[in-house]
Amino acid sequence: MDSSVYNDLNDLAPTESKDKVQLFLQYAGMGDRDVPDPWYGKAEDFRKVFDLIGNSL
Repeated sequence: MDSSVYNDLNDLAPTESKDKVQLFLQYAGMGDRDVPDPWYGKAEDFRKVFDLIGNSL
């Protein structure tokens, strides 16, 4: 998830649940980094995201 999705979810979350909304890599202990959206990119962009997420597990 990237920071724009994080902000949207945080805006929609009830006050008592806002602390449960986290970036994926933050949840995985890899800091406050975005997972980039490869949708409009090339196949290599999907591979980079796959590798990034795979390394966080």
